[in-house]
Amino acid sequence: MLAGSGSTDYLQAGWGRRYYQTSNYHFFEWSSSEGYGWGYASTASTGTHSYEINKSGSNWYVYVNGNNVSTISTLDIPWTAVEAQFFGETYNTSDQNPGSVSDPITMGYLKVKNSSGVWSNASLTYTHNSLSTQSNNADVGDTTFEQWDTRY
Repeated sequence: MLAGSGSTDYLQAGWGRRYYQTSNYHFFEWSSSEGYGWGYASTASTGTHSYEINKSGSNWYVYVNGNNVSTISTLDIPWTAVEAQFFGETYNTSDQNPGSVSDPITMGYLKVKNSSGVWSNASLTYTHNSLSTQSNNADVGDTTFEQWDTRY
């Protein structure tokens, strides 16, 4: 997720499944002072997936597995990203977080793009503690980490 300086400024892409759904999906979501947008990118299979958010010219681009799934004008998202965040989340505690205690998901190959357009490896500069239904083994400085739902 990219976060702007405002408390509601973000643009994210990822994998999800709500507790009432039977299949996983890729999604994107954004928020700014100009509005809010959300969409399904595609049904998600098991395996490895890549997510990229990129700004070029007057548009933001969201990619899932190398395919452009959304183009959003900078008129809708006028803020500048001030940080990149890598994490898992749920909408409520009835939703299952990806991974299980015996088979966690791995988040890795984290990269950020500077203002000159150069990609570089990213490492965690701070971590969040585990929550009631999800946990992780992330430490400051990590470039990969595991995450899991503590109930499975």
